[in-house]
Order: sequence, then structure tokens, then C-alpha cells
Amino acid sequence: MLELKNSGIVINVDGDYLDIVSIRESACGGSCESCGAHCGSKAETLRLLNTIEAEIGDRVELEINSSKVLGYISLVYGVPLITFIISVITSFVILGESKQIWCFLIGLISIAISYSVIRKIDGNLKNTNSEIKIRKISYE
Repeated sequence: MLELKNSGIVINVDGDYLDIVSIRESACGGSCESCGAHCGSKAETLRLLNTIEAEIGDRVELEINSSKVLGYISLVYGVPLITFIISVITSFVILGESKQIWCFLIGLISIAISYSVIRKIDGNLKNTNSEIKIRKISYE
């Protein structure tokens, strides 16, 4: 199993939780000058359970299983796409060829509903953060 790794710095300790600032690498792997997409790397703050007794200023390594990442990607992109296709085809069969715009609008509504369900699921997962492992790598 491939582990995706990134590092970060603990900026706050709040009871059993840590706030960690981590730089999320751009899609081009950090060489944005050569790619031209101008997406850039962005700092993200993560709130994770303090399983390693880290303190403010500690440098930590974050690990997540790549299959979990692919699962989340398929959830966020695949489910709405499949929902859209099924709802458009189903409404086309029910409403007929003369109501194509309605079929498309029903498809858009189904995407909105699927994203609201995914947002609800994501909100429940954010509270656990059990997928991300933390290791302390240095003290500052």
C-alpha cells in the first residue's frame, strides 16, 4: 500500500486536538514555473487528534493511504457524475424527447442533491480524522 506523505508544523494545541499547518503541493509537484497553470502550493490548516503528544512548534509528518484518497476522489467526482447520467437518462425515458431541457435540469438538481449528501458525509468524517496518521519528526 502506498502512503502519501506531507509535513507540517503544529501551531496550536487545544485539549486533545492539534492544529497543523501543512503546505499542500500543487498538481505539478511544486515546479509551477514550468507548468504554467499558476495553481501554486497552498497552506492548509488541519485539526487532528493529538495521538503523539505533540506541542506547539513540533514538526510532524502526515501520512494517508493512497487507496483512501482515491476512494474520496471517486466519492466526490464519480457519484455525482453517475447520479447525473442516471437521472438524465431516466427522466428522458419518462418525459420523452420533447422535454430535453427538463431532463437536463433534473440532472443538475440530482447533482446538487448528491453534493449535499456528500457534504453531510464529509462533515461526519471530519470529526474523526482517523485516516491521517501523525508522526513527530523534530522539535523546534
